[in-house]
Amino acid sequence: MANATMRDISGRNGHLANMRAFTGNSLSGHMVPAGRYYGGYGQLPANYRTMLADAIERGDVVYMVRSYQTPIAWVIMADSGQLAIVPDVRYSVTTSRHQGAARAWLAYPTQSVNQVMVG
Repeated sequence: MANATMRDISGRNGHLANMRAFTGNSLSGHMVPAGRYYGGYGQLPANYRTMLADAIERGDVVYMVRSYQTPIAWVIMADSGQLAIVPDVRYSVTTSRHQGAARAWLAYPTQSVNQVMVG
């Protein structure tokens, strides 16, 4: 199976907008089984690392997007429905592009995610 391209990942029918699992060259997305996470935290700052780890432990995280080894966005179950979180952290030019795609497509209006929260 070939790596997913940005064309596959972005757009209203793309993997991000529909929270489908995918693997690209340096970007990936996957569902997170309740309370289980086997990936690392890469360059994610400590405050977001704690926020993410706590949400995973509670079983709130349902979908995660990683750039290289760093979680750059995740979707949680909140009282108001699903909420996409994209930390307001600067990384490389490539990861910044990945963050932009996550902000744009995780909360695509026709999908079930209500909004994107940053920083």
